[in-house]
Order: sequence, then C-alpha cells, then structure tokens
Amino acid sequence: MSKLLQLDPPIPVITPLGAAMAHFVWTDDANLLNFGVFQLATGESWWFDNRFIRQIQSITGERYATSKIHMEPEMREKMRPHMARHGIEEET
Repeated sequence: MSKLLQLDPPIPVITPLGAAMAHFVWTDDANLLNFGVFQLATGESWWFDNRFIRQIQSITGERYATSKIHMEPEMREKMRPHMARHGIEEET
C-alpha cells in the first residue's frame, strides 16, 4: 500500500539539482522511499528516490560534509539538461 506523508517542518536537503526543501515522503508498494522536494533555486517540484537525497550541511547541526550523489549512466543522461539548467556540473 502506498503512503504519502507531509513533513512538518520541511527538511533542507541536497539533490542532483542542488539545494532543496523536502516537503513530502512517499513509499510505494515495494516500500521504496521517495522524497517530494522544491528546488530552492527555481521553486520546481521534483520527486527523488532516497538514494539521491542528502541532508544539507549544517555547522550548527554538526553535519560538516555529505557523500556524493552517484547516478547510473541512464539517469545521468536523462537529468543532463536539467542539471545544465540548474548550473550543476557533470561528475568526472
């Protein structure tokens, strides 16, 4: 059974498109976790699988670094135009 949860308060996160605020969490029938976010730079709404979300760095919260977000080549190819529009450089 799918479930949708609204986060209160929203959580600041990093996505493949940069900084965003996560407002929703959705689980599907396979119990995969997805986050509904609004990108800070553009206000666009996106859904990202849990693998592509990182909690934003915070000195106050003692979170000084995050791991890189790695995408499979097929996803990277699909995201390339959006990444370019958001000014996100390609991983080397």
